[in-house]
Amino acid sequence: MTTRSKRALAAAALALTLCSTAGAAQRVDSYDEALSQAGDDGVIVYCYGPDWNKRSVRMLESFWKSPELEAAAGDAKLVAIPFYQGEDPTDKAKSIKGAYKGPSFGVCPTVALIDAQGNVYAELPGTDYLGDGKGELGVKNVGEKLAAHRKQLELIKQAGSASGPEKAKLLSDACDLGIKAPEGIVDEIAAADPEDTSGCVRRQQFDALQFMYKLLGTADGFLPKDYVCDLPAVTKACNAIANDKAYKNRDRQAALAFLIGASRRNFVSGAPLKNLINRAAKIDKTTDFGILMPALIDDWGNSRQKMTPEDRKRLKAQKEAAKQKIKDNKKAQKEKNSRNKKADRNTTIE
Repeated sequence: MTTRSKRALAAAALALTLCSTAGAAQRVDSYDEALSQAGDDGVIVYCYGPDWNKRSVRMLESFWKSPELEAAAGDAKLVAIPFYQGEDPTDKAKSIKGAYKGPSFGVCPTVALIDAQGNVYAELPGTDYLGDGKGELGVKNVGEKLAAHRKQLELIKQAGSASGPEKAKLLSDACDLGIKAPEGIVDEIAAADPEDTSGCVRRQQFDALQFMYKLLGTADGFLPKDYVCDLPAVTKACNAIANDKAYKNRDRQAALAFLIGASRRNFVSGAPLKNLINRAAKIDKTTDFGILMPALIDDWGNSRQKMTPEDRKRLKAQKEAAKQKIKDNKKAQKEKNSRNKKADRNTTIE
């Protein structure tokens, strides 16, 4: 096949792709116009900096105005919004932006995918998501996020005719597509399955940061001055999450990551620490935790920390505090049981 024939074939293939979504993606002059005309595929916004980010301006041609993007964008309405650092020489940026309140230029350029109600369900900021300027990666990611949005709408529609754990599972699956879930959907999951027999309620309600803050006894992540690491209690709490497959893989790894850090702080090393790290890695090797864990083996698993006299003093104090905490809890429980028994006797007499 000659070079000319190959080019003709490639052009025909592209034309066929575009025809399959013929007249679909439509470019409009303002965000408000785009949102008013939006269907299920919503709106896709391109944020660029005309007077300060030359790369974003170049990508208007190489990426944003390309036929490949139009093909990937389905029925979405497309609008490019300029964000000036200085004065707008055209005096049009404000009217183009309209009621848009999504991401702008924290990283430039940025693409925002927005549903028909005006809610941002995905962001593609900068080189990591849009590529080096040629646009192929950006086109790919726009297509994938839009496909996830369509799947989400389909699952939510199916959930509308389901009930109980089945409904909870469909809604939970709609939350696990790599895009933002609609507001209030977690409450709907809890209402559909109040006993959480599906495991979907705890899966979607779990917040790794709040879980760690609770174990630390802090509201902001900073260790309190009187912090005492109760390693047995931390181990129990973290294992409860890590061993429950109802939770997302990354959340299970986050619990183990906290346990690894707590163990390290308490001078656990060698095989016990290696086993924890390997256990976290095996849950899912594709997450950020899964990628990080092998390096922890080299940095932490194969070395022993030197314990200073101050460290020994601190660990001794922690162990004593942990023992005292157990005693106090047992005493409090005993007193509570005694009060309950007394209340029961009084009720019987009456």
